[in-house]
Amino acid sequence: MDRLNEKLGRYAARAVLIGWAAWLAGCASTPMMRAEVTRFHRFEEQPPRSFAMGTASARAASLEYRSYADLVRRQLVALGFTETAPQGARYRIEFDAQVQAEVGRAMAFMPPLGPAFGGGYGWPYGPWPGPGRPGPYRWPAYSSGWGGPAYAAPMDFPVSVHTLRLSIIEALPAAGAPPRTVFESSAVARTLEPALPQLMPALVEAVFRGFPGVDGTTQVIEVPLPPASGAAAQPVTR
Repeated sequence: MDRLNEKLGRYAARAVLIGWAAWLAGCASTPMMRAEVTRFHRFEEQPPRSFAMGTASARAASLEYRSYADLVRRQLVALGFTETAPQGARYRIEFDAQVQAEVGRAMAFMPPLGPAFGGGYGWPYGPWPGPGRPGPYRWPAYSSGWGGPAYAAPMDFPVSVHTLRLSIIEALPAAGAPPRTVFESSAVARTLEPALPQLMPALVEAVFRGFPGVDGTTQVIEVPLPPASGAAAQPVTR
């Protein structure tokens, strides 16, 4: 009997070590944000590609908004646009971002109720559903129990829905025509991170990924998150 207990103890210790190794491997991976990006456009590639940042948003004068405008500006310049004075810019850039609270649900592996050999271990796993569709994140998960099988139970948790909407408006169309919107894009990401500033760099990159993209389509785009937001944004897809 002592030899049996010793053997079971070794198995338990090995299982715990494997679990810690899996957890550490998950922490070492690069955190990613997954966003649903939808685009509509009538964008024409011919020059000039001059732009100016618009001020239609009620928050346009705030320091937060101006910080986000810098992110948008850098993406446009990287795509070959040139910023000019508003009165001479062919395009005007308008955008807005917001965060909404939502309740998500996942299944969690719970420890077995049997008394033999102690408890179980594990973490919740996804996918996490949003309204009408599965959520974009999965938890790094494993589960086991000594003394009986682990069982799954639903778990509710708060989710932050980050949305960025951006428009490119042709303010100086040819032949004196009125201004017209030539590009619209939105990026929606669900995450545990409630702070919009942590997600904005990735949201802006997602909006412009593959610009201008295919008209009238929605695709899931993955963008690496800055290291500072990685821990708070867990769980993440790898």
